[in-house]
Amino acid sequence: MVLAVLGVAYMVSAASASGVSAQDKTATDAYLAAGYAYAQATLANAPATQAAIEGLAGKLESECPGVLKGAPPEPSSSTPFARRVGESKREDEQLSELESELGSALGLTSRLSGFSGLSVA
Repeated sequence: MVLAVLGVAYMVSAASASGVSAQDKTATDAYLAAGYAYAQATLANAPATQAAIEGLAGKLESECPGVLKGAPPEPSSSTPFARRVGESKREDEQLSELESELGSALGLTSRLSGFSGLSVA
């Protein structure tokens, strides 16, 4: 998703040098803002989605014992806790930097500042 946003941002910046109309820029800005909002909503709903999947698996198992016997197991996390925390922090910092750069490049600081979690410089 991040690569797609960066790719679009690159195309927009390249297109602005070639004289893109204000209407096209506005439409692209709205598209990028909507894509960002969708990604944020997807992340926010991840715990509920996981709970629904686990609930369905439990229901299937109770209704049809053994039906999930051959299903691949959930990947277990063998990564030490401190490493996971560090990786998560690094990912958050990188996302924040990308959001800031994208917002600055597209001049969306006022439009995107309303989305939760977005910090645009």
